[in-house]
Amino acid sequence: MYLSSLLLMAYGCTESSADVDFPALVIEDDTDFLTDKDIDGDGTPDKVLFEFTGGAHCCYRLTVELSSDGIEYNFPFDIDGGYTFGVPDNSQPQHFNMMDYDKDGRTEIYVEIETYNGVRNQIPESWKDLYGITAHNIIIDFEDTLRIINIPDYISIEQFYYQREQTFHSSRMIPFKKRDRYNGIKFGFRNELDEVVILPILDSVTPFSNEAAIVTLNSKTVLINKSGEILSRFEDFHLMDQQIKNDWPILVADRTISGFYYIDKEGNVLNQIPYLDAKSFTEGVAAVQLANEKWGYIDVNNAWLISPQFKHAHPFDNETALVEMRDTMFFIDKKGNLIKM
Repeated sequence: MYLSSLLLMAYGCTESSADVDFPALVIEDDTDFLTDKDIDGDGTPDKVLFEFTGGAHCCYRLTVELSSDGIEYNFPFDIDGGYTFGVPDNSQPQHFNMMDYDKDGRTEIYVEIETYNGVRNQIPESWKDLYGITAHNIIIDFEDTLRIINIPDYISIEQFYYQREQTFHSSRMIPFKKRDRYNGIKFGFRNELDEVVILPILDSVTPFSNEAAIVTLNSKTVLINKSGEILSRFEDFHLMDQQIKNDWPILVADRTISGFYYIDKEGNVLNQIPYLDAKSFTEGVAAVQLANEKWGYIDVNNAWLISPQFKHAHPFDNETALVEMRDTMFFIDKKGNLIKM
């Protein structure tokens, strides 16, 4: 969304700044990271100022003064720079960074907004209307005027721009690793043409299955697609399936491992009501236990395939599963029929 309407946010002529209480102390850093940044591309450095709101890890408010018009554009977003105290620098680029991402000769400002210690707060509805903000990661860019670009939930801002510059048609995603003196060993993915599809910035990877893979980034486990978009951060879950084989959905549990859920390959949670216990999917079927302690089997759409009736139920293997009913163990097929051995 173009922010010619950013004049609404400039000091002295703003509708929104009256609703925002800024601390009196303004921090202006004199390091190269925050200075000598030409945002509007007129050859003169622009000013980047921060107001620290206080509290560990949070938060900052951002003001940009462009040399081309002399106006201070004040952004009312809570920015979590990933810093315990002090002025943001370039040590937490996954949260805040300033560089020419799109190689147009102008500096862009990348910020993570409305988060606290990694926990994401809801984006205010008013911001969607005023500024067009729909994401927690945004780029403040200049093209005739300042504008805000919403960044989908990618594994990195570099991957987002890399993906925009490339066109990939990958039937295979082949993991590879790269070592350098600064980051050690990192992992990425190539396609069958040996083109890099996902940059080598991951801590660890597992094979792709049905367009998605479980990987670790900055010691966090996430589910990604072939573009490097994050489908699920598992923020509310404990991942039970450490690797996707050929069976979806994947099994997760709540943080206390007292309720179980399934997540599909788009990152959607299938069952809103947790199961008391559950098994991973095999052969398109999963055994689940209800609150009444009865076990049954569901399909990949979370619909009952075999109604809950068993004392115990094991995963399907070679089209059969071992179950227990009335203290008797026997095998069944996927229709629930007894298999005579």
